[in-house]
Amino acid sequence: MKTKTFLALLLLVIAGCGCSKTDKDTSPEAVIVREISKIRVYLGDEKFGTYKVIQNKKALDSAFSNVEFSTLEQFKDIDFTTETLLLGYDNYANQADFRFQFVKTKANNYSLTVKISGLATKPDTFLYGIVVKKLPNNANVSFNIQKSN
Repeated sequence: MKTKTFLALLLLVIAGCGCSKTDKDTSPEAVIVREISKIRVYLGDEKFGTYKVIQNKKALDSAFSNVEFSTLEQFKDIDFTTETLLLGYDNYANQADFRFQFVKTKANNYSLTVKISGLATKPDTFLYGIVVKKLPNNANVSFNIQKSN
């Protein structure tokens, strides 16, 4: 009887361990490689508050029609095989300073928080962004822009 009970319990333990299927998250962590310095530019055909996830050079070249990215030093050494560019276009009532926070919220979902502040009273219009560790093509990135008053 003890042998049968032992075998039944052993079978339950083995079956229970075999059924434990957890979906492993293989998406990369949120890692900022470097910040892109502010580029003062006015793009008449773009709305302020435009944000883009750029995965390759072709997408960069067509991101904003009035900008020649190939001539800007900040973009020359981005390696799109290992990096992704998160780029925004906005304005601010003062000279803008930025603080970036990039986090992974769940599998293939990321959040970029940008805190914009500044005291020098001179309106500012700009492109800004960060280069991050390569994200999957199907990654969802939410942009949370916080402007101080």
